[in-house]
Amino acid sequence: MQNENAAKTYIILTNLLFVVGVLFFGWTTLIVFLGFFIEAIINYLFNIARLSILFFKEKRHFDFTFLILSQSAFIFVNTVFFFIIFALDNTGRALIIHGEASAFQIVEFLSLIIVILIGTSQKFYKGFLKDEKYKEISSDSIAEKSYGSIILLQFLNIFGFGLILFFSLHRLFSLIIVFVKFMTELLAKD
Repeated sequence: MQNENAAKTYIILTNLLFVVGVLFFGWTTLIVFLGFFIEAIINYLFNIARLSILFFKEKRHFDFTFLILSQSAFIFVNTVFFFIIFALDNTGRALIIHGEASAFQIVEFLSLIIVILIGTSQKFYKGFLKDEKYKEISSDSIAEKSYGSIILLQFLNIFGFGLILFFSLHRLFSLIIVFVKFMTELLAKD
């Protein structure tokens, strides 16, 4: 029960940071997608750590290699979509051409990364290592959950790519995407 509450708190806190960034700090869709992208990479690294413990315990080396390659392919597709969105967004062009990122923007984004890192590492330590949950669960169940979160991020990137191409809904769209991600994560409870 305590681990479930910690997971819900992590989901609420990270998504609340995105909402605060959009409403009060003027984050654009690009910055929200950059946050999602970094969150996906951090979750990917912790999933690999979790799965490596389980796969090598179960002596399923081929499955471990396949999982790393397939999740790396998902991260690669995320990278392509992110850089396409980055190229289309005015903020992205301003950062590339003029280097207009202020120190305050860098600090606020680094705080988001730190919160995601701390939350994910606590979820990994308390929910997996400390309670020795790796002795009770199989690697297949963790692999299925990690694929769900990666596919959700792929869908959000494609959806965001389409909306950025056809509409100019930066603030509203960013809030909608954060809400959809929040509800999906809360219902899935990765």
